[in-house]
Amino acid sequence: MIKTPVCMISADNKPLNELISKRILSVTVTDNRANEADELSIVLDDHDGALQLPKRGVRLNCLMGFKGESLHDKGDFIVDETEWSGTPDQITIKASSANFKSNIKEAKSKSYHRKTFGAIATEIAQNHKLTLVMTAALKAITLSHIDQTNESDLNLLQRLAKQNGAEMAVKKDRLLIFTAGSAKTASGKDLPTITLTRNSGDQFRYSEQDRESDHTGVSASYQDTGKAKREKVVNGDKGKVKHLKGTFANKAEAERASAAKMAEIKRQMAKFSINLAYGLPEISTESPIKLQGYKSEVDKLKWIAEKATHNYSKSGGLTTQLDLEAENELS
Repeated sequence: MIKTPVCMISADNKPLNELISKRILSVTVTDNRANEADELSIVLDDHDGALQLPKRGVRLNCLMGFKGESLHDKGDFIVDETEWSGTPDQITIKASSANFKSNIKEAKSKSYHRKTFGAIATEIAQNHKLTLVMTAALKAITLSHIDQTNESDLNLLQRLAKQNGAEMAVKKDRLLIFTAGSAKTASGKDLPTITLTRNSGDQFRYSEQDRESDHTGVSASYQDTGKAKREKVVNGDKGKVKHLKGTFANKAEAERASAAKMAEIKRQMAKFSINLAYGLPEISTESPIKLQGYKSEVDKLKWIAEKATHNYSKSGGLTTQLDLEAENELS
């Protein structure tokens, strides 16, 4: 059965008027990895010049799905760019994740001493009127000393998340911090696995790196206060070892940082991209994906969506383009 795609846009909590909604040629939502803003692009038909250029700062919401089914909320966005082009005359509206436009991106200087990751995240969330959603294990991580020097709160959280094997995102007035590649929500719940079976209409590409040509381990230095000297920890196998810059305050922090980097390297060893002719707007970044009908070495891997692009077209239906990374190590 052929489904009818649906895309609904609202501006400042009000549905678009009929003049604008009838002129939508395409809508593209790009769901990026946590440390990047999600993006919304809308192309409007302005063949008769009847449309006015939209104002920057307008808050947009996008729902995507199919007629007769529940629509999927793809997020809130703030208009930051408009473009008028021709011929044929068209207006393109570009917007980014709403909370990425707040003062969370302003540089500041501050220090945190003997605080947990959760305490730092809670303070930042409260300062920016965000609701913190963070796994208990990440909240409990103790950090010896953190200096924030001419650095935004957003960048600080991204830095701390990366050092501790986590991802962070700001979406729909929530600060989300969760374990990278875990296929879980920030609250710790399992995300539903979506199975993709090979279809003739879908284009795909699989690639893998030669394990021998990449780093086999990651090392990190830390200050051993008892011995008054620098020590080193290694995660992974000795051989071609990548050394992290800087000196960590203690062994525990160095071990977490090296383990996080090693996990990141393993996730990047295998990549899979696919264009779905029949869109799945329910897929977002971190969604666990199961592949079926491809080569056995591809099907056996556990996959995580690192980027999802959903495109609604007045003439071409609803499609989805996915970039996946392997959750587990190649054998």
